[in-house]
Amino acid sequence: MIPTASQTHSQVSITTPSLDNAIKGYNLERDPRKRGIIYAHSIRPQIDGGAEIKGANTLGTTATDLVSQRTLDLLVEKFPELRMLASDYSDEPAKFGKKVIVHIVTPPTAGTYHMTDGYVSQPAVSADKEVTIDRHKFVQHEFHAEELSGSMVNLFETHAPAMAYALGFELVTFLYALVTPANFPNETVRTLANFDRTGVIEVGTKLNLRKVGATERGMILTPTYHGQLFEDPAIVTLAAQQQSDILTRGRLPNVHGFEIAEGHSLPEGGNLVGFGFRRDAMAIAVRLPNDYVNALPVGTSGGVSTVITEPNTGLSVQKVDFVDHKLGRCFSRLAWMYGADAARPESLQRIVSAPSA
Repeated sequence: MIPTASQTHSQVSITTPSLDNAIKGYNLERDPRKRGIIYAHSIRPQIDGGAEIKGANTLGTTATDLVSQRTLDLLVEKFPELRMLASDYSDEPAKFGKKVIVHIVTPPTAGTYHMTDGYVSQPAVSADKEVTIDRHKFVQHEFHAEELSGSMVNLFETHAPAMAYALGFELVTFLYALVTPANFPNETVRTLANFDRTGVIEVGTKLNLRKVGATERGMILTPTYHGQLFEDPAIVTLAAQQQSDILTRGRLPNVHGFEIAEGHSLPEGGNLVGFGFRRDAMAIAVRLPNDYVNALPVGTSGGVSTVITEPNTGLSVQKVDFVDHKLGRCFSRLAWMYGADAARPESLQRIVSAPSA
């Protein structure tokens, strides 16, 4: 449950529910986004602080929901591209092949006050992009009776992070495949030995010259180039001064207005070694498969379908747990459907190790 305020005389104090009560509230809430908010505000901080979930084996699917909630949280952290690019995420089911409009807001131009006309309104500027939901991806594990003689919660907790990572890895790999000279013709050539902070500045300058908005900028680099940037003395000093744990967690500070991230699935060995972009460069839409488990008013062989939502981005995944009584096996599946496409060519600058042919 979300922290509430209680008033005694003239004093106001903020109280946080106990972990047990927060989990009860999470279990009772049916709205996926509200569940995610309860988790983010009242459950995750206590777990991060060392609190343990008591009686996890008696919580049924709520325990595995919490595990999935945590892994989706980590997924967004591991693949920041999912929040850095223009997106339309929803927990609503959709038909495969559905077209979704991703609204891409671009910075407006400031107006000038006029003595007669006063303040003249400016139209909101957007460059909507139509994206087709044409990829249906899932990861599913099964556990047999002997494995289940222990704890299903422990089994799912062990495998769920890898399941979520596989989904995220596949999606961002598809995004990287869109970064081609045909979609984004502008490039900056930098060898590994010559890549440092000045390379980031050059990319930013090229975007500025094309009048690309200076806000919401990011940069994705291959592990090798990301590591090379980490060796820039000026950046290391800046990181140490800003926040020392940036270095221990392996994350770079913002450099020249870019949020820097390591592209885990950006292939090494090709000319493309990274790219700098503004949010409106690409568009992503994610929807969920139809909920066939709850389509009928009767049970479906022990199946339970749950929607897990990361509250900050709205990114959602469908979790289905079901059993095969004849085989004595339990199945767990994470699934989503998505579409993505290039949106504004001028808003992305490819970084290559050699000029494109």
